[in-house]
Amino acid sequence: MIIHKKNIVMLVGRKVSDISKIARSYGNACMLRSFQGFRIVKSIYYYEDEVKISADGIVLCKDSLDKLLRTVEQNNHLEIRNAVAKFYDEMSSMGMNGESMNLNINYLLFQFIHLASEQDDNVNQQEILRLISESSFKTGIERGSRAHMTRFCCEYGDYLSQLRKKCVKRCDRHGRKGSKRQLCHEHHA
Repeated sequence: MIIHKKNIVMLVGRKVSDISKIARSYGNACMLRSFQGFRIVKSIYYYEDEVKISADGIVLCKDSLDKLLRTVEQNNHLEIRNAVAKFYDEMSSMGMNGESMNLNINYLLFQFIHLASEQDDNVNQQEILRLISESSFKTGIERGSRAHMTRFCCEYGDYLSQLRKKCVKRCDRHGRKGSKRQLCHEHHA
């Protein structure tokens, strides 16, 4: 008999004052699931340790992040590579520590969720978190590295493109005519 050993990963949400707020803690644990792909592998992830912000303040590379978000939304893989490189170069040139880098990556992940829900208001946020999590567990590239982020952003751009196509098909099924861009714009207006 062959016994397969499986690794167990625990995700611990934010501490809550009473049981009536347990849903908030569960939501934090779900967020950790997506973040863990961009962290060092551990057996237990505590929300309060992974998402803490120091009193020194943290810098957000907003311009680089916004450019990266736009290129992912446009699904231009060459531009995505360039935008990821610029984002990592900016973080490096600013001498960012792990905490600041994590905040920037977390901001990017939350914006990705927002982008997907803009494409299709019927999209399931749990599905998006699952996609982020699954993408981050593929082997061969160091998690959180520039190469990992590049691959992930290209895959996410493909995912957003698929969402747009589904939106257009739904509009077509309901008898709405017009260009794809126009249909999606009307759907999200």
